[in-house]
Amino acid sequence: MSDPNKTIILTGATGTIGQVLLKQLTDQHYKVIVWNRNETAIDDYHQMFNYINKQKPVAFIHLAAITSFDSEKRINSWQVNYEWPSEIAWICRELKIKFIFISTNLVFQKSGPYYIDTAPNAASGYGYEKLQAEKRVIYQNPETIVLRLGWQIAEYGNNSLITWLDNMQDIHSCIELNINWLPSCSFVEDTCSIIVASVNYFPGIYMINANKDNNMFQIATFLKKNYQKEWNLIPVNGQYIDQRMFDERIKIDNISYHHDKKSDHYRY
Repeated sequence: MSDPNKTIILTGATGTIGQVLLKQLTDQHYKVIVWNRNETAIDDYHQMFNYINKQKPVAFIHLAAITSFDSEKRINSWQVNYEWPSEIAWICRELKIKFIFISTNLVFQKSGPYYIDTAPNAASGYGYEKLQAEKRVIYQNPETIVLRLGWQIAEYGNNSLITWLDNMQDIHSCIELNINWLPSCSFVEDTCSIIVASVNYFPGIYMINANKDNNMFQIATFLKKNYQKEWNLIPVNGQYIDQRMFDERIKIDNISYHHDKKSDHYRY
């Protein structure tokens, strides 16, 4: 049973991360209020303020974003990715509600690895919008918690690494993977466990990545075996790209491990 004194407002609840996060929050006895944009407009400050004030949450987790690189799907991306969280951050400041803003490793453009003191430098697209949003929400609400995420490994979802690999196999009948590409990524269940725990974090920027030393070909090989996929994986020697984020404050299992449904650990 949910605890009304542990209410959380969640945006992006239908996405790859949101569906798993919603279940984990519920399992932790949080009462989760899912933001419905058809009922509460994201461009009406007073309507948003009144809605949040009525719910009286202990925290607001902002997952929603337009992540597509398709220009046609990005028509409203500035409003969704920048303006909306900016307003929410201010409202949470006014109402003394903990605000958790979900960001991305794509705020970094040059090759890493990236540490908590590495200056982000994205100059265009989704990463730029998220970087500007990070700056804005912290300005609006210095108590904000920012969580930068890498690619999510989830069995389902449009933004899952597994879905991307499935699509590449369907389109090309094989998947060429750069052995010099070291991505930031984590299993969505582990990511969500950290997001739940972040309700008790101090304000600041945190980075979540479970890939310590594996390249994309190695990761795909792990996933092929674990999820019994029929991918035709081909290693290629391409440009060196290091997108790994390192944050010693975040405790997360290496990508070589995975939590099954019973949360037991096993090695591939």
